[in-house]
Amino acid sequence: MSQERLERLKGAVEEAAPGDAKAALEIALAEQLIEHGQYADALVHLGSARRGTDSQALREHIDLSVGVALLRRGELDRAEPHLERHLEAVRARSDGPGEARALVHLAEIYRRRGELDRARTAFDGARRQLQSAPEGDLLSRTLTGLAWLALAAGHDSDGAELAAAALELPESPAGAAARCQALLALAEASRRKGDPNGAERASRQAIAVVTEASLPRELAEAYFAYAHLVALGGNAAASESPATWLARAQDLYREHGSLGDLERVREAFRRFGRRATDHVPANEVQGLIDDLRSARLTVAREAHRLVDTVDVAIGRIEAEIPAPARPRVHTLSLAAGEAERAVSASVESMSASEGRVFAAVQAVISERESIRTLLDLCRTLNEQRDPARLVQEICKMAAQLTGADRALVGMVSKEGTGDGKLEVRASFHMPELPAEGEGAWRLAFDRVLKGGGPILVDVDETPARPALPPGRGASKRSDEVRLGSALATPLRHFDKVLGAVYVDKDLCGGVFTARELDLLAIFCAQAATMLQNVRVTEALRLAARSRAATIEAISDGVVSFDLNGALTSINATAARVLGVQPGSSPSLAALSDLAFLRMALDRGEDLDGRVTRIGAGEFLVNARVVRADGGEVAGVVATFDEMKRVQSIAQRIAGSHARYSFGDLIGQAPALRRRLQLAEAAARSGSSVLITGESGTGKEVLAQAIHNASSRSSGPFVGINCSAIPRELLESELFGYEGGAFTGARKGGRPGKFELAEGGTILLDEIGDMPIEMQAKLLRVLQEKQVHRIGGTREVTLDARVIATTNRDLDEVVARGHFRSDLLFRLKVIHIQLPPLRERATDIPVLVEHFLALFAARLGKSVRALAPKVMESFLSYPWPGNIRELENVLEGEVNLCEPEQAVLDQVPESLRPRAPSAAAGTLSSGLTLDEAERELLVQALSRHAGSIPDVAKTLGVSRGTVYNKIRRFALDAGAFRK
Repeated sequence: MSQERLERLKGAVEEAAPGDAKAALEIALAEQLIEHGQYADALVHLGSARRGTDSQALREHIDLSVGVALLRRGELDRAEPHLERHLEAVRARSDGPGEARALVHLAEIYRRRGELDRARTAFDGARRQLQSAPEGDLLSRTLTGLAWLALAAGHDSDGAELAAAALELPESPAGAAARCQALLALAEASRRKGDPNGAERASRQAIAVVTEASLPRELAEAYFAYAHLVALGGNAAASESPATWLARAQDLYREHGSLGDLERVREAFRRFGRRATDHVPANEVQGLIDDLRSARLTVAREAHRLVDTVDVAIGRIEAEIPAPARPRVHTLSLAAGEAERAVSASVESMSASEGRVFAAVQAVISERESIRTLLDLCRTLNEQRDPARLVQEICKMAAQLTGADRALVGMVSKEGTGDGKLEVRASFHMPELPAEGEGAWRLAFDRVLKGGGPILVDVDETPARPALPPGRGASKRSDEVRLGSALATPLRHFDKVLGAVYVDKDLCGGVFTARELDLLAIFCAQAATMLQNVRVTEALRLAARSRAATIEAISDGVVSFDLNGALTSINATAARVLGVQPGSSPSLAALSDLAFLRMALDRGEDLDGRVTRIGAGEFLVNARVVRADGGEVAGVVATFDEMKRVQSIAQRIAGSHARYSFGDLIGQAPALRRRLQLAEAAARSGSSVLITGESGTGKEVLAQAIHNASSRSSGPFVGINCSAIPRELLESELFGYEGGAFTGARKGGRPGKFELAEGGTILLDEIGDMPIEMQAKLLRVLQEKQVHRIGGTREVTLDARVIATTNRDLDEVVARGHFRSDLLFRLKVIHIQLPPLRERATDIPVLVEHFLALFAARLGKSVRALAPKVMESFLSYPWPGNIRELENVLEGEVNLCEPEQAVLDQVPESLRPRAPSAAAGTLSSGLTLDEAERELLVQALSRHAGSIPDVAKTLGVSRGTVYNKIRRFALDAGAFRK
């Protein structure tokens, strides 16, 4: 039957409703599982089928299948009553084939138990039944059984003929197990006839047959038989060890066999295997007992002879004894008889004592074997490193150790909280667990969780009672044999209950003894220790992985050394910087660039912010001393990061931030769009950009937009106003300084704006106002891409794009000698001149709408538009302060309007025409607007002797506007200076 068919049957069982139909499906599934060698699983389904049906016919079928499964599993005593009940049932209804089937299986039980006469009678009865209705598989088993009986009787030729006859029968899909037994019988017959090659060939064929059929217990039987063949010299490969094959059989028996199978293997090991010395104590005791028995028999024989001699002598002289003396002679005869009876009783007592002595020795050996099995299981457990797999192994081995049908392992879900529950984490031959609150295992688990010790559940299903702890005193009835159908034992590590183990023999009956509970308790104590060790090991392994992942996730270099300077950990960044090859562990002494860490270890001092050279770069190093519990230095951990990266991060945190993009530059005027197209092209380039325009036209906004649209957008954006910083501080701000370079210099020095802009953009605002002496230094930096800090000797390589802005006409400033032409050429690679607002008046409504929405949302107002007359005044106003002035005017008006006001209907005061002030001067009549502006500017320049700041203050405009007007009207401010 294919595995696919088996899976379909399992699915049908799961979907079937409870009742006879489901029971019939489970019986069919169990029979197929038996054919596949899965006897334990078959017993599970048969137990379920028995509980789910009242049909007598189905129960008879279940008896047969249970008997076969137990027989195949090697549990002969348990199989016999099931098969006998089935035999009685089929005989009652004169079912010949059914009787033959039951007889064959019972005959196999009798044969394997050594009851050869009963086995022969049963086989003969089955053979007679099969003559009228032959079944290939049953006939093969019958002939094979008779072959083994012939071999047991010493009729080797008859055994070989019967085995060969069984093998000549047609093979059936379910006949692999029977064919294996026939081949093994033929191998034994060949060995006895002195044909090692034939024995070897038949044994190998038997192993191949059950291997191909995937029958693990039958394969164990084949291995076991082959081990005997090797041990008795019946195989061609004389160099093979029987222990090898016995070990293979033992591994399979542990999972698919019974305790009886394991006992047979241990006995074989004592005879043939690596434990051949195990039989010595029993043999020595047996020899002593044989000597005692011989002496006992001699004593009894001599006593009987002495009494017989006395009786004969008295009989001969009795007639000659005087009558008065005859009673005394009779008394003497009676005393001799009593003495004989006393001797006989003593001899019988000695005989019983001999049996008890030998039984005690055998019990000691058996106990030793149990302990040895326990040690083997614990040794196997110790090899497990996965906690989940270990729990599964504990479950399976608990069943193997106690010979249980089923097993469960529950683990405490919330350790240490006091309210945890035992959750089933592993099961053995328990595919379906009872519902919540059902099952003896739940009651046993509850008792264990409440602090109970090992528990033995009574056969009569009375409440579970604690077992007698090993080593404690016995009860008053110490000779009482205590039995139970289930065991439960805690998995306890010291005072901490980790979980519990439950085993039972519920499938087909069976009991445990207190001795098996003691074994399980010892096993669980060892298993709990191993489970805790695995948990701790797993936690340490996860902690180590977490630490390794943590230091690898740190972008800084991380390295640690112990007190002796041995490398204990290093991440990839540190390995790259230090040039450490994968797999190598150089000491601190071998890493000369980190020699200063030796000082930290020797002095026990931490290091903060130490700038040092490692390899070809400059790094910022921090070190922390690691101390033991007693406070003594145990090692050091150091981190180091490249100074350029540190400065870049610092600038991102503390420096300027480019907030604007091209989307923030509002307007559709052709003059503006042309400039923006040029700016977008500049963003794709890496060249220097010069942005000019009147104050308030958005030069810095455009500079930020260019940065954010460039490939340097992820880098810093650093701005400096060249006109706002005193000339004596401007150099240190731009280029930085070393510690001690001048009075008041910060310890450790300070990087300049160019260094902070590494990998990004530096904005030189109001570049036209930079002192002439600074212009030469700036030009050198732009040409060489390197900078010297004030007071420093090393050159710092720069990688920063330069954008400069000014509201001055630099060509005019160059002509006057106040700006270097070569610096202008270096800055003016791409030149963008932003138009004033008066030249893009069509954008004023769009800007008004934008700023009104912005300020209304910010201030919680409702205003969204301007009245027509107010918009007309906005369009006619020249806006000398450009967009900045427009923004400020609208912000002020929104602040002053009512919350519910939707339209600004008043012309702002600053936009209304007003008479010129006396301070500004008096205009001549009949002048145009341009002429009036020129005349007012000339009057202000004359009044303030060419002082631009004073002129701007008097006229109420910015200095940039004054410069633009001077350039527009071709005036020279220097001509007005006195």
